[in-house]
Amino acid sequence: MDVQDGSNGKSIQVGGPEKPIHRLPEELLVYVFKIIIEYNLLGIGRLLFVSQYWYSVIQNTPSLWSRIRIAPRISNDVIKYTQYAMVALVNSVDSLLDITIDLRLYTNYLDERGDKVLREFLSEPDEVGFGKIFQILVGNDGSSMARWRSLRVRIPELPFDLYFKPGSVIGRFIGGLRYPTPHLQSLSIHLNSADEHFPKVGGPLQDLRRLKRFTMDAGGHLGYFNYDPKNIEVLCFRLWGSTKVMAPFLNLRHLSVSSMPNHGITHEYDPVIVLPLLESLTFGVWGSLQKSSPAKALSRKIHAPILDTLRLLHDKAILTMNEVTSFRHVRALDLLSQSTRPDIVLDFIHKNLPDYTALTSLTVCPWHLEGVMNGLRSLRDQGRAPMHFGTTYTIVSDNEGTLLDQSTMNRVVIMGRLSSEYLYRSHSLSG
Repeated sequence: MDVQDGSNGKSIQVGGPEKPIHRLPEELLVYVFKIIIEYNLLGIGRLLFVSQYWYSVIQNTPSLWSRIRIAPRISNDVIKYTQYAMVALVNSVDSLLDITIDLRLYTNYLDERGDKVLREFLSEPDEVGFGKIFQILVGNDGSSMARWRSLRVRIPELPFDLYFKPGSVIGRFIGGLRYPTPHLQSLSIHLNSADEHFPKVGGPLQDLRRLKRFTMDAGGHLGYFNYDPKNIEVLCFRLWGSTKVMAPFLNLRHLSVSSMPNHGITHEYDPVIVLPLLESLTFGVWGSLQKSSPAKALSRKIHAPILDTLRLLHDKAILTMNEVTSFRHVRALDLLSQSTRPDIVLDFIHKNLPDYTALTSLTVCPWHLEGVMNGLRSLRDQGRAPMHFGTTYTIVSDNEGTLLDQSTMNRVVIMGRLSSEYLYRSHSLSG
């Protein structure tokens, strides 16, 4: 059987008897394809050449091409992703697009030439490399942006003088996002700082009237963007301000906030805000532990009567929440410490867990499991464990397939991810 490769006009010979999977109804086959390409979008190229039937189904199913993830590891990957982006935009037809640009694993950053490679990357012209990919994703006169449903941008932490280099390829891409995005519902920006790229007035991405999920994992201000806070259901940001900043978000269901006490911010005189619909709160702390009192003050200013899940990211957040009683009515608690030993988690469990009377589950990192299970059994034997508590979970991976271990901790457990965006393994105390 000859199968035409639309990218270069060549044919590939595919032989052998027909297998049962080739006789699956089209809707089931599409479902299988979506599972296969979930963690490897470039794998769609191999599926095209299995049979003429598969080729036809894939080419004529826009939803298989509407999720575009750019995540190169080496220089050669940039060419592959450029070609893939071009084909995906054509084959997705008029479907709404979910765009992810993740440059954190680009291994040129680890090249022995160091800064030289970084400077070449940041200053490359728009006609090549990442600049070319960005041009494709934006489209002529913003034609592709008009189809964006979600955008997630993750940039690695760069040396200070390089990150703020005027006219860098990253800055040109973000600065060029000035076309309408009438369908954008989810915006996720992960940068070291947003101030360089998002001026307070007249910046990019101003047409955000349909935005429901907003992640600003970057030092800066929420006022850079033009959106309706009453429409926002998921909000994630590093706090450069007070609870007054969060007050307009009356319909929040998920809040992820990182307090930055090392910037001289105090929350002592902030108003208490009540978030009546809030279901989950993720809390992080930046800065030294000696200056963590502003973070404690912030945590006491947020009231959420129906809060179900409390997620504490890393050691500082766990230590900060030691004396805070506002959230002890939650049913699910995540203590995600990056330490090699579970001491901070165990101390929290011993001091605080008996007061979480409605608690049914606890989530920890996998390397803390044994110590945590022993600590929980000790609480149970003392009769101090919450009455309804029964299951401990460990995170296996994120929903992009990155396994959680100590080397990937800071890439997997990040601000802006909901607890539903992970794969878990359950562990029973009775086991």
